[in-house]
Amino acid sequence: MSTLLNFSLLPTFLLLLISITALVLSTHSWILLDWYIQSWVWIDFEPTGKPEQAIIEYIYIPTDVSISAGCFGIASAVVTIVGWVRLRRLDMNLEYNLTRRRFWSGAVIFTSLVTFSCSAAPLALMIVKQTDSKSGGCTQTMDRSRLPIFQCTREAAACGLLPNYPQKYKIQSSHFIPMACNEVRVAKWMQVGVIMCAMAVIGMFSAQACIRRRTRLQGGEKDAIQ
Repeated sequence: MSTLLNFSLLPTFLLLLISITALVLSTHSWILLDWYIQSWVWIDFEPTGKPEQAIIEYIYIPTDVSISAGCFGIASAVVTIVGWVRLRRLDMNLEYNLTRRRFWSGAVIFTSLVTFSCSAAPLALMIVKQTDSKSGGCTQTMDRSRLPIFQCTREAAACGLLPNYPQKYKIQSSHFIPMACNEVRVAKWMQVGVIMCAMAVIGMFSAQACIRRRTRLQGGEKDAIQ
């Protein structure tokens, strides 16, 4: 059981490292796209027959969920480390510590489940949203003035729309667009690592709780026989 707890530190520290990295990348790409890269493109608009400025409206949910997943991943790793410290104490196997054992095992499993869910959500959202290959994964609509608007996730805008409509960007913007694209894509696929680490933590702490319970029951049966 102690060996199983010690092994649980590996996915826990990986979860912490990946969550911090994904959080930093998601936040930095968000800042680049919202504050340093222009949020419009010039396109040949067929209804008017002339170039029109098309505003890019970002779909915020994937980015918000990705940042939330990073925060939950960090919190889950911290809770797991605290739970590991508490559960490995020698007196934790005593009967009067039953409530504490259940609390820390439950807290670790619950926070890991929340992290698993929050990490799976942005991955699924970003994949589902990228369905329109003609406009780089964005949906083109019109506003009340009948002018074009692109509704995009930040990944679709940075990796598909903006590179396909080259503009006279400022010098720094030309470097920021591929940087934002790489960062948001890396952050997205890092969620796979977070999911795997969260599953490993859930499995290891569930197993140690079952082993601890079975050992305690066997000890109680021996005492009853004696």
